[in-house]
Amino acid sequence: MRKRRLPAFISLFIITCILTVIYVALTERLSLENVAVGFVIAVIALYLTQKLFLGGGFLGAYTLGGYYVVYLGYLFYTILKSAAVSVGYIFSKDAAVSLVRYDTALQSDNLKGMLANAITLSPGTVTADIKGGVIEVMKLCKSSGQDLTADFARIENMIKHMDKGKAP
Repeated sequence: MRKRRLPAFISLFIITCILTVIYVALTERLSLENVAVGFVIAVIALYLTQKLFLGGGFLGAYTLGGYYVVYLGYLFYTILKSAAVSVGYIFSKDAAVSLVRYDTALQSDNLKGMLANAITLSPGTVTADIKGGVIEVMKLCKSSGQDLTADFARIENMIKHMDKGKAP
């Protein structure tokens, strides 16, 4: 079965728009000027990425498939869920920090880094170290503890599917 991809220019435009939205969200100002600045910064970032890291193979290097959208959707869901839980921990008197070791089956350092970044994006969690197949995560929790490995495993599963080019 042949993979269906968006044309390179459209994919590049969508990535530029996503980066612009992230810029506007981080600056917390929605104005035409701010959107224009974000768009210019996104174009410059993509251009520099091409020049410094991709060595000329620009348009073919950026692809956006449906499985990336599913991954981003689930990642945002996990971030929002973690934020809601973390707020409760912060205001409770029963909060603690614990170190969790998560064993990953991912082989590639790039994929392990992607998983570690996804974990760190979730409020109340920080990836402390990656040693071989073990990711050490510091997490905010109740002193009784909460198991987050199920969320980590779902994110890892989505990353595996993205690496194979299939939607989960």
